[in-house]
Amino acid sequence: MPVTDALHPPRTIRRPKVWTIEDLDQFGERLTPRLEIIDGVLYADGLPVWEENPTFDISPAPNPIYHQQAVLNLAFLLKGWLSAHAVGEVFVAPVDIHLPGGQTVEPDVFVMTPQDMELYHQADEPPGIIKAVPLFVAEVLSPRTATYDRHGKRELYENVGVREYLIVDARAKTVEQYVLTEEGVFADPEEADETQRVLSAVLTADGEPFGFDVARLFEA
Repeated sequence: MPVTDALHPPRTIRRPKVWTIEDLDQFGERLTPRLEIIDGVLYADGLPVWEENPTFDISPAPNPIYHQQAVLNLAFLLKGWLSAHAVGEVFVAPVDIHLPGGQTVEPDVFVMTPQDMELYHQADEPPGIIKAVPLFVAEVLSPRTATYDRHGKRELYENVGVREYLIVDARAKTVEQYVLTEEGVFADPEEADETQRVLSAVLTADGEPFGFDVARLFEA
């Protein structure tokens, strides 16, 4: 196996029977690809690494411009609103989140509560790793990860208790909004197109919800 460090991650690696959080240590610090563990399966940029395919190429795939625009625009809008309403902190990938059950994800955009961030700083966790469930998550679809984000990620976020999940489709210029009910399941999604506005059901302060015009996400 090639030597691994922050500057020279391995290009191929043999998959153990079940991936764990500790297995990610061998990759060192990285910007790409996005590595996540869900139900013991390793995903590289949204593609599963199956047992029958013991090696895989982790060379980073190019990120489409529209994906980056949507991620940065949403994070910018959230940052502005959260600066005036101290209900959370916004982050963008790559930041590892260790969820209950040994799952590891790197959401495109997410918000953590102030309480969880206080615990993070008190615990002195390794940089770039948060052990808590985000309050709010948004994933921006790409052609290779659309099914993964719409089904696998949606189910995972529902199971761990993410209270609001947005799926941003930059090609269709739509946003699907999933809100966790008191029963612990996502209600049927609301979908908004570029002529409409999305209001958060979770990010609120003094009766004022975080909101944005969908078209703002796709501005250059």
